[in-house]
Amino acid sequence: DWSEPTYEWAADYSSVTATRACKRDHSHDVKETVRTTAQVTKQPTATTMGETTYTATFKNGAFTTQTRTVANIDKVDESWGTPTYTWSSDNKTVTAKRVRNADSSIVETETVETKAEERKKVSCEEDGETVYTAEFKNAAFSKQTKSVTVPKTGHKWETVSAASTEPEMILNEYDECIGWKPGKKQVECANCQQKKYEDVKASLVITYMEGYIYDDNLVCDLKHLLVDYSYEVNDATTLRDILWDADMAAPIDLRASSYNSQTYGWWKNHDSDLFGSLFPYFPEGTWSLSASDGWLDKPIKDYTGTSLTITATFYPKDTAVFPSSVTANVTITNFP
Repeated sequence: DWSEPTYEWAADYSSVTATRACKRDHSHDVKETVRTTAQVTKQPTATTMGETTYTATFKNGAFTTQTRTVANIDKVDESWGTPTYTWSSDNKTVTAKRVRNADSSIVETETVETKAEERKKVSCEEDGETVYTAEFKNAAFSKQTKSVTVPKTGHKWETVSAASTEPEMILNEYDECIGWKPGKKQVECANCQQKKYEDVKASLVITYMEGYIYDDNLVCDLKHLLVDYSYEVNDATTLRDILWDADMAAPIDLRASSYNSQTYGWWKNHDSDLFGSLFPYFPEGTWSLSASDGWLDKPIKDYTGTSLTITATFYPKDTAVFPSSVTANVTITNFP
């Protein structure tokens, strides 16, 4: 004579023990313990826990299959991190992105094209402003705006030839050039059509004098020159001594001559006046002379090379009429 079977579950639902008791003699009781199988029967959500159903199946036909459903799966954290927004380099697109807090593998992204609105038109002298706007279908992503400064273009000046004049010589009562005055040229901006006048400066050319003859060639046969002009040198004579003499006593004398439109700034009628062509107008200014390895100031008797280049730079005083500087190289050959 048997009692109804009883079933005892383990605390963690991993096993069930079935017992069938004998009413007359408990030493005849029948027991069977089996492992359960587990199956998720309800997925968790952000508001409800998930459920697991455990099943125990016995070999002894006297015991029936047992099941128990337990709400033991934690609620899901469905919250998202703060969205990020990435603009393309040309501001034409924006990509929005957010990541699930509980699982970084869950990601939502959306890329949209922006709309551009010109808030302030760019000009030659003032920056412009363009505002870009991006709106997303996903309500989790907010509207994004970006203001971009458009750099001013600057003027693009082009010469209006018909309204331009060349620099002019200033002549004394003897028609000798005693200076220059700048020319004028009208320029117009190709972008905004603004017009203005600019000075046209006279050019400069560096020449040197052999005796009383000025030469643009800037190549000096030193030995020939010294012989021709009976210039006396000694063991201490340097190139600077020969090349530069403020009193024009040396056989070579560097000069900066005014020059423009293939015309030296000396006598107005220099083509027909030989004497006038020998003496160009000399602008006021300062000089800088240099040579490699300090040879400008070393005794020329010690020089062993075949030629030496002297760099001469002239800085005119009147930079309103002339450029800020002019540079030329003088080649010295045939050292004595």
